[in-house]
Amino acid sequence: LVAAPRRSRRRALVPPDRYHDVPRGDELKRHCNFETFGGAMLTLFRCLTGEDWNLIMGEIVDDGHDSSPYMYFTSYIVLGNFMLLNLCVAVILEAFAEFVNSDDDAEAAKNDLLKKIGQFKAAWLRHDPGDRLFMPAYRV
Repeated sequence: LVAAPRRSRRRALVPPDRYHDVPRGDELKRHCNFETFGGAMLTLFRCLTGEDWNLIMGEIVDDGHDSSPYMYFTSYIVLGNFMLLNLCVAVILEAFAEFVNSDDDAEAAKNDLLKKIGQFKAAWLRHDPGDRLFMPAYRV
C-alpha cells in the first residue's frame, strides 16, 4: 500500500507566523486569520484599511499571547497608513505634473476650438445676415 501524501498547511510569514495558532473566534474567522499566507495577507490588508484591527489584536492577546500584538499592530497601522497616504499623495502629484506638462497641448486645442467657432459664426452669418440670432426651420 502506498501512503497518501500528507497535506501540509502553508504557514504565514513572520511576524504573523507567531499568530498562526490563534483559534478562530469572533473576529478571526474563515477568511480572516493568520493560518495561511493568503489569509494573513487579507487580514493585514483589512487591518490596514482600519476595519476592526483593534478587535483582531485584542482577540490575539486574549488567546494568551504576550503584549507583542500591541506593538506589532500599532506600528503596522501607523507605518502602513503613512505609506498608503504617501502613495495617494504621489498619485495626485503625478497627475498634477501631467496636467502642467500638457499646457502646450491645451493651448493648441484652445486655438483649434477658437478657429472652429469663427468658422461657425461665418456660416451662421451667411444664413442670418441681419444678425437676429433666429433662423426659420425651413432654412435649416
